[in-house]
Amino acid sequence: TVPQHPKQARGIRATVVVTVPALALLGAEGVTDPAEVEGVGPIPIETARELAG
Repeated sequence: TVPQHPKQARGIRATVVVTVPALALLGAEGVTDPAEVEGVGPIPIETARELAG
């Protein structure tokens, strides 16, 4: 079954901003700068790679 949401919440889309150092995203060795989720803080680079698809 599909959960029913309040009428006011329908059509709302979330936006998540993830900032990732380009070299880290490409898998360059020795890059230690973490990725960051805006408003949340740093996340592991592996998680950022998964989010980037």
